[in-house]
Amino acid sequence: MKYTKLFLLALGLASFGGAWAVPVTINYTADNSTIAGGVCVNVDCDPLSSFASFSIVFANGSAPNASHWPDADTAVIDLAPGTYGIAFVADNFGTGSPNNPAGFLAEILWGSNSNVTSSGWDVTINGTDWVSATEWAQNGTGIWGGNLLGEISSDAYWIWTANNFDASTNVRARFRTTITIGVAEPGTLALFGIGLLGLGFAARRR
Repeated sequence: MKYTKLFLLALGLASFGGAWAVPVTINYTADNSTIAGGVCVNVDCDPLSSFASFSIVFANGSAPNASHWPDADTAVIDLAPGTYGIAFVADNFGTGSPNNPAGFLAEILWGSNSNVTSSGWDVTINGTDWVSATEWAQNGTGIWGGNLLGEISSDAYWIWTANNFDASTNVRARFRTTITIGVAEPGTLALFGIGLLGLGFAARRR
């Protein structure tokens, strides 16, 4: 009986803890380099390469994909229910041209939800004027067609500013989006309820 009650207590506590922390996976890259990425201090943050605007900085550091941009980077973090801003700073190397466009590509996954890069993401080049990012091509199409990044959904778009295929291509752009983490999935809540019910029966029998 003692072990049964301990098991039910552990089950209830595990379920309770799982209701508050949700693993979030962020896969991302940029042509040519991601300079910074993280979870914003404020939802509408202006991401800076100094990381000053981030409450969580993705652990793989500064410019992790600079040596080979077709390899997406991955960050996995736990977030409690709420709405979060997630932002990046990305650079393009050299002078923009049809053969040297800029692009940022990302996918955010949590539970059964996803948020992929698209014109729904905001972009700025000065930290003040934010507009919808410009979609250029889906993952695996367009000028990037030979580089389908399997780590990222094919529904994701390479995005940048309105200037992208000529000498006026912006060298640095800052991107942001928001995600909302809901309360625990119904299955988790059901498990928590079963644990509490078991605790109640054990207490009653005692």
